[in-house]
Amino acid sequence: MGFGVRVLGGLACLAAGLNVFLVTFYYFVGMQRQEKILNRQIELVADLELPVPLHVFVIQGGHSAGASFQASKWWFADRGVPTAELAQEPPKPRMKINKTDTRVPLPPDWHSKLKSPEDEALFRKKGLVED
Repeated sequence: MGFGVRVLGGLACLAAGLNVFLVTFYYFVGMQRQEKILNRQIELVADLELPVPLHVFVIQGGHSAGASFQASKWWFADRGVPTAELAQEPPKPRMKINKTDTRVPLPPDWHSKLKSPEDEALFRKKGLVED
């Protein structure tokens, strides 16, 4: 019994170590990608209009009524980009901020402000541009 317990204990430690490594790797790679997309979005909308008009979604019903995802404003403030809050959802075309329900209006000529043509393809692939 002593040998079996040691083997199981060793396997449990190995599994825990592997789990820690895989979770850390997943978050490191995934968060780098998400931040890259977010930075591209903030650069684009900051070039379009200042202060950046934002519509932050506020939950209307359920157990979280009144809650909103204010991190969208913090991301802009952290990068020194002023924002103005919109009371109503902006008309299309608009951009959804990555991983949130916050929306920013886009002018008809927003394509000309892109730093790279690949950005539009990336935004569309992620479903962030709403025409």
